[in-house]
Amino acid sequence: MNKDCIKEAMLSLTIEELEHATHNYLQFLEGTKLVPTEPIELDEQAQAKFQANLAGSLEQPVHSAEHKLKAITGLDFSPKDTVESGAVVCADGRHFVIGVATGRFVCEGVELMGLSQAAPFYSAIEGLAAGDIAEFRGREFEVRAVY
Repeated sequence: MNKDCIKEAMLSLTIEELEHATHNYLQFLEGTKLVPTEPIELDEQAQAKFQANLAGSLEQPVHSAEHKLKAITGLDFSPKDTVESGAVVCADGRHFVIGVATGRFVCEGVELMGLSQAAPFYSAIEGLAAGDIAEFRGREFEVRAVY
């Protein structure tokens, strides 16, 4: 499994997420600006305050994507024998990249998904090696491979 390809795909996916979140945030802010050369009514001031509070919630996806980028960049993608940060794991018929939650992506024809170490599924497979049996939500499955 080509981990350089996986890292690049995860970075690309997250950069796209960051660009989309930033675009939405900036577009929202542009629409909330008051025109300083025109008289400002009290209801416009109240609306501007409300919009500023709303902008804070639209800013969160930007910070989340920035955090993901930093985390992906810091992951150690060296070969692994057990399920840990930076490992690529084939389990329950799916491929997971351990360390950062992401949406699904394809690398060299294999569909993968980033899995956070805070995810309940990670707790079920943490520290296991290829061939080990795990149980999650009452189902047993085999960890088929760890890269």
